[in-house]
Formats: sequence, C-alpha cells, structure tokens
Amino acid sequence: VELAKHPSMRNTIFFLGGEPGLDGFDEATKSRLQNAWEQTPNLWAHLQRLPEESLNAVVASSDVVFAAYRNFPNSSNIMTKAAIFERPIVVSDGFLMAERVRHYCLGEVVPEGDIEALACAVDKMLQPGYAEQLRSEARWADYKKDHSAARLEQEMKKLIQASV
Repeated sequence: VELAKHPSMRNTIFFLGGEPGLDGFDEATKSRLQNAWEQTPNLWAHLQRLPEESLNAVVASSDVVFAAYRNFPNSSNIMTKAAIFERPIVVSDGFLMAERVRHYCLGEVVPEGDIEALACAVDKMLQPGYAEQLRSEARWADYKKDHSAARLEQEMKKLIQASV
C-alpha cells in the first residue's frame, strides 16, 4: 500500500489479492489498511481467496511480481509462479527469497521496508529492455527444476533411505 501511494508509482497499477493476514493488528491499523485499500486509486484489492487459476492468470499477466514482504524468513509459492510464468520478482533482502532471487537471477532484492528502494526497483523493472535483459540472465528453468514435485520426491527418497 505504501508503495502504491508513492508519487513515482501513481501511473503503476497494483493488484493485492487474497485473504490478508490481519491477526495481531489492532483495530486502528486494520481500519487504516482498509481505508488505504479502498482509497488508493492505482491499487485494486481483491481481499478474498483467489482460486489457483485466477492467481495464475494474475501472475502471468503481470509485468512485475511483488513479494517484498516484511519479516518473512520463508519462501513463497509466488516465487515458483513467477518462475513458471517467467516474470521478474522483487523481494525483501535478508531471507530465503532474496537468496533465491540472487542465485537464480530472478529479479531485484531491496532492503526490507525501504519504500524508496522498492519504488526505484519497480521503476527499473518496468523500463524498456529490463525484461529482455532478465530473460538472458534468469535461470527460471533451473528454479523450476530445483523446486519441482519430482525433485521433492527424489529428496524425500534420499532422506528415507538415509534414515533406514
């Protein structure tokens, strides 16, 4: 929401989809977020569960996939979707997703919570030529292979064999 409100992003359309995790937020914060979702003209919020096909369509039609979460040490299925549809992704630094974006050259990594850096990264990613340059560097196929169901099965077999 903060990025969508940034002056340099006013001509960029943002989509926020899915059920927001609001547990732990006080009522004032929830109200402020709700108002921001409703009153930010370049932010379209669909705050309900998205069927898999709809989420896939959104990712496939996006110019940039935004996954710059705060205090999120895990990975996210959205990275796999970005790789499958070969879409650049922007993530926060310091955790697993940043490590994977760097390793597989999937997009940009920004300091966590740094709205200016996010705005610069998104602007860079929307520039003509960025997508073509990324296509020549990104290792989307490697990411898909390394994070596939087949790879999971292979690694689970190794784990079970090692424990026997």
